[in-house]
Amino acid sequence: MDTQTTTEILQQWFASWSQDDIEAVMAGLSETVVFDAAQNEYNKAIPYLGKKIGRKAVREAFEIRAQTTQLLNYELLEFIVEGNKACIISRTQELCKQTQQIFEIEDAQLIVLDEAGKIVTWSFYFDPNTEVAAFKGNLGERLVQAVQNNQLQVVQSLLELGADVNIRDPQTGLTLLMIAASQADAKMVNHLLESGADLYMLDSQLGSSVLHQACQGGSAQVVKLLVEAGAFVDAVAIGNRETPLQMALRQGKLDCAEVLIRAGANPSFIDETEQTGSTIAKQVLRAEA
Repeated sequence: MDTQTTTEILQQWFASWSQDDIEAVMAGLSETVVFDAAQNEYNKAIPYLGKKIGRKAVREAFEIRAQTTQLLNYELLEFIVEGNKACIISRTQELCKQTQQIFEIEDAQLIVLDEAGKIVTWSFYFDPNTEVAAFKGNLGERLVQAVQNNQLQVVQSLLELGADVNIRDPQTGLTLLMIAASQADAKMVNHLLESGADLYMLDSQLGSSVLHQACQGGSAQVVKLLVEAGAFVDAVAIGNRETPLQMALRQGKLDCAEVLIRAGANPSFIDETEQTGSTIAKQVLRAEA
């Protein structure tokens, strides 16, 4: 294919690209196209990078791109063509939909056309720092929200991007582990523990422990997970001097209380109402009877 024909095909194709016309962009690709935008540990925050083989795989990558970013402006800076090959230098301004942060990148694209005038090789080279920064914006806020919404896969992704597993919700003072425990989300609790969540942090408002939150959530499975991980069964809340056992009994979470007692919880601690776990237990049992 001669230089002039390649130039005409690619100029029309890049016009579709600048208009964010994905269907026209896909139509310009060979069925066996090899798309390569190298992905590594430094730019893995950008979800659509990587080597894609075949039009279907490239389309899937660009569908992810459309879900996560919005094209604001596209500008061709240099257009160098020789035969069926081209080197394109362009500047792109985009919006990361997750964080609402705008970023700008310059990239070099190496493109090869086949005999039918379709793109058979398409390689991207660019500095991803500004785009990575946009995707990593508000990591903490997004992580807290994902735990609150029981979105385990989102939590996994955000932690892989470097989000702090011990961050607190600024509204409640609870850590991520406390939020998951209070929501009786055993899978989330287990993943946070495996990701290094601190068992011994206290909430910043009442000074209660993760076991207090687990008892409030009422899941004996979560209480058992935390106990087996090493949580302190006799942690005393700073605000009311209540232990997890006293909280479990007072709220009628008898399955949780049983796990704590089997783990060695002391029923003799006195809270601010001058009641022990034993006293509370008798009251609960009488009420149930």
